[in-house]
Amino acid sequence: MADRHPTSPRAMFSPRKALARLQVQPAPSSALGALAESEKDAVIIYLLQKVRDQQAMQDATIKFGEQVAAQLVLEQHRAAEAHEATVRELQDQLHAAVHDHPEVRRLQSAVADLQIALDTERQNVLSAIQKCRRSREREKQLKMTIDPLWG
Repeated sequence: MADRHPTSPRAMFSPRKALARLQVQPAPSSALGALAESEKDAVIIYLLQKVRDQQAMQDATIKFGEQVAAQLVLEQHRAAEAHEATVRELQDQLHAAVHDHPEVRRLQSAVADLQIALDTERQNVLSAIQKCRRSREREKQLKMTIDPLWG
């Protein structure tokens, strides 16, 4: 309230009014010359305070932006972890559903039985081949003993 009194120094040298007068005049150098030294000081102090206020707002904005960015990174990390946990759980469920299913067990048993039968059949075929070779060898030996010129 004391600042609004017409005789107070602040009312007489209002930095805003002096700055407004500077902006209205066409040539900045003539406008500066029209101001009194105390008005120039008041304008400089006013502008310095504005610069400090702007820097404080800029610093606060930067800090807020960094906090928001950190929060977003944290939320993204948590979402990724939740997604990975869900994928692992679904893979476990799929594995359990596929491998613990009764039809799968029946088919695995059938495959094992078929593998045993195949192995037995292979052994029988190998045994038959060996018998056939031995039989041919004996036949060849018999023919050689009967007719030495045969071989």
